Amino acid sequence: MGDLLLAYARHLPIRSKIEDTLADWGEVLHGMDVCADLALTARLRLKALALYRHGLRHNKLRILGEFPNIKVGDFFDNVETLAEYPAIFINPPFQQARTKERLSWSSGQVSMAAVFLSKLLEHVSSSTSVMAILPEVLRCGSRYTKFREHIASLGFGGNYTSHGRFDQHADVDVFSTLLSRDEFSGVWAPATRNHEQRVISDKFEVRIGTVVPHRAKNKGAWRKYICAKSVPLAAESFEPQSSIRFTGTVFDAPFIVLRRTSGPSDKRRSKPTTIFSDGPVAVENHLVVLLPKDRENGLSNCHAACRVLRNDRTQNYLNAQMRCRHLTKAVVENIPWSHND
Repeated sequence: MGDLLLAYARHLPIRSKIEDTLADWGEVLHGMDVCADLALTARLRLKALALYRHGLRHNKLRILGEFPNIKVGDFFDNVETLAEYPAIFINPPFQQARTKERLSWSSGQVSMAAVFLSKLLEHVSSSTSVMAILPEVLRCGSRYTKFREHIASLGFGGNYTSHGRFDQHADVDVFSTLLSRDEFSGVWAPATRNHEQRVISDKFEVRIGTVVPHRAKNKGAWRKYICAKSVPLAAESFEPQSSIRFTGTVFDAPFIVLRRTSGPSDKRRSKPTTIFSDGPVAVENHLVVLLPKDRENGLSNCHAACRVLRNDRTQNYLNAQMRCRHLTKAVVENIPWSHND
């Protein structure tokens, strides 16, 4: 209903006459929506804002030709026309859907926000800037690595600002970005690592559990087994009680596990538990596995790593780097190694 245009229009200059203000705003403000009622509502709200800023009242607000550039139309049918603008501000749909068009960077169900943004950037001119409000999963989700690479391959770069949850009704974390042709800045690149600072991957090999329950074939040797439901959160230690038949990769204890499902609303995003076992352990794919590289001092290193993973600095790091609902291997590998807090 024109929220973005209204936010911008609050900063537009006004003229001495309301008619002149409406004419000026009508030339500057452009928009498009597939729903005619929403396009009309946006025009009505903009007119109401202009009246308010002039100190006028209108009990029977009507549109009499104002804002002719706010139209009914489909983004995908008009993307080439949109691309001619010098600046574009979009808040695309966030829902997951299967697109009719084959994508070079993904398949199956994908975020429509990624589809909208990539389609726009494929058509805009070299001088166009695009500002967007997007779900955090596009910035840091491992599934959208190829999407980010695609955006970079088009010559776009830009920083980002995380804003947390979209609003009280939409439980999704978002960020804003201003993208322009800049091959040097990178696309939403995380803070570069200080190579003098040790990180988790210096002492641990980070893996993802290899058991996918619905694909397990119940064949092979019996193995001790842990999953996200069976491992207690943030326990000092845990010894597996369950077993499964499994032919895939298993892990020798001691090692640490973290639950992959983790959101910024959690008080503690990393809740490590050290796993003990007298034999190899099969681990579900909803758990992140941290294997000590120094096996002789593996237990003491696990204890030290648990202190790192539980401290406030780690929680702040994760919230700064990973605002979506899953921890990735890369973000865990780069957790700073410091437990002096």
